[in-house]
Order: sequence, then C-alpha cells, then structure tokens
Amino acid sequence: MVPVAYCEGRPVNIDFPPIVEMRIDTTADPVHQQQDNTYKYATLENGVEVMVPHFIKPGEIVRIEVATGKYVDRVRTNPRRL
Repeated sequence: MVPVAYCEGRPVNIDFPPIVEMRIDTTADPVHQQQDNTYKYATLENGVEVMVPHFIKPGEIVRIEVATGKYVDRVRTNPRRL
C-alpha cells in the first residue's frame, strides 16, 4: 500500500517507502565465492531488472532501495541460531 495525498479530490503526492522487499523471479545460478562485491542481473517478480550479488538465487526475497533501484540486502527467512 502506498499513501496518496489529495487536494480538492485530486491526487497531489505519493509517498513511496524508502526500501521494498521483492522476490527474485529469475537469475543465473548462485556462485559462492569469497568476494561479495561482484554482481549479476536478476529479474524481480514485478519484472524490474536489478543487480544482485552472485550468491542470490531465484525465489529469495531481497530488499531494494526504491529511489535508486539498488540491492540493499537479502531477507533471511530462517535466522541463524547463536
């Protein structure tokens, strides 16, 4: 849901969230390497193409910065035990 501001019944402003969580639809197979600073193309469930680290695989949920469209981090579905 996105908040919309109205003035006299007409929309005048939309407040997008700074970060959204989206599922990866398609991307190349994950590559596990020591460097996390290399990226590959991935298509999100809404069809938008972004760059993600090589360890990301299809079906994972990632956080994307709305203003830039850049990958922020991966959403962990089962947190590590300490």
